[in-house]
Amino acid sequence: MSIDFVEWKGRAWLAPVWRENERTRSPTRLIAPRFAPGMPPLAGSNILQIFLEMPLTKTLLIDGLVPEHLRDLIEVIESPDVVLPMGTEPWL
Repeated sequence: MSIDFVEWKGRAWLAPVWRENERTRSPTRLIAPRFAPGMPPLAGSNILQIFLEMPLTKTLLIDGLVPEHLRDLIEVIESPDVVLPMGTEPWL
């Protein structure tokens, strides 16, 4: 599965599902790894390599349902304030 990512609020997020109209597109949800308290989130898409070793479920990516075993490991933001013009690459 190919998944877009966006840079938002100083960090990289997976953006698996998008809402679109004729002029704009917005991610339905954003998903990123959680970091320990006091550790600032790392910027850049390289941090998303973490997900290659952490299998994400289809229900998480498509429906936003976080499995119990991932609740402490990932952060999910529903309906983030990210709007891109159509034709714009998703990585900001």
